Amino acid sequence: MNDWIDIGTPERYLEATGDLLAGRVQSKLPGRDQTGSLVYDGSVTNGAHIGPHAVVGPHCSVGPDAAIENSVLYD
Repeated sequence: MNDWIDIGTPERYLEATGDLLAGRVQSKLPGRDQTGSLVYDGSVTNGAHIGPHAVVGPHCSVGPDAAIENSVLYD
């Protein structure tokens, strides 16, 4: 596996993030949940369906009944 990937497009950025979340690339990311998603402290996800392979950054708010999959959200 390459140690470098060009993430210059949104599609490549999501691909690289998916590789990190799936553990295909070694990283120092915090632990992921059972869906392979990373939900940072300080985010609000009450009632939302998160995952698989989603990142919800700190200070993000996801509404009830929303579904976030294969996505990266930051404030």
